[in-house]
Amino acid sequence: MFKKEYRVDYCGQKGFYRGAKDKYAVGELVEFYYEFVATDTSYKFLLDGEEICVGFDDKLGFVIRFGMPDHDVTFRCVERNTMLMEDDEK
Repeated sequence: MFKKEYRVDYCGQKGFYRGAKDKYAVGELVEFYYEFVATDTSYKFLLDGEEICVGFDDKLGFVIRFGMPDHDVTFRCVERNTMLMEDDEK
C-alpha cells in the first residue's frame, strides 16, 4: 500500500543537511545531519517554528530525527554567535 508523502522545506538550506530528502512518508523516521559546527555558536533547530531536541555525534555533528507528520513541514536552524554581547547583536 502506498503511503502519502509530504515535503520538508529546509528554508533554502537543504545543502547544509547531509542525508536530507525532499519528501518522506507519513510516520517515516526523518534523519539527517548538520555538520557545520562552530564552538563559538549556539544552535537551535526548529520544526514548524517549534524548537526540537537533537542529538550530537562527534563525527557526524548534530543528528536531527523526528517522525514525519501527516502534513508538509518547515525545518530550519537558527545560529547565534556566543562571542558577541547582547548589545552587539542589534
